[in-house]
Amino acid sequence: MKRNLYGIDAKAVRTSILSKRWRLADGISALPDALLTPILSFLLTKEAVCATILSKRWKFAWASIPILDFNDYEFFNNDTEDESTAQHYVKFVGRVLSLHDAFFTRKLILCCELEHKSSCIQSWVSATIMRNVEELDISIPDSDSVSLPHCLYACGRL
Repeated sequence: MKRNLYGIDAKAVRTSILSKRWRLADGISALPDALLTPILSFLLTKEAVCATILSKRWKFAWASIPILDFNDYEFFNNDTEDESTAQHYVKFVGRVLSLHDAFFTRKLILCCELEHKSSCIQSWVSATIMRNVEELDISIPDSDSVSLPHCLYACGRL
């Protein structure tokens, strides 16, 4: 460890200064949650959840986004549609909906390119209705026969 005349480690000082500059330059991390949450809501829900690795403070910021946008196609790479990836998607949507803590969900976008069990789609729609969803955008294959939950017809905010 190389120290200067005053006994100060020059490398540690440079590292500290660079770290301080980086923290000052990183304006997004300093944003209040009231601004961060709408920014994250422009992303697909999967991307918003992945963005939490950027900052410790963001760890649960995705849980308050008012727009949930799920697209199962985002889970498949190179058009591979295997059973485990479909199960991963179903678990992901279920987990996000169970951890989502927003008082209300302004919009649910559910785009299913693949066939999923009708019961999964029903439970996802029901979970967002319980959060006073204002808008539903559901896209499923024509071959799917999905009956929507009865609570959908009694929802006053749609």
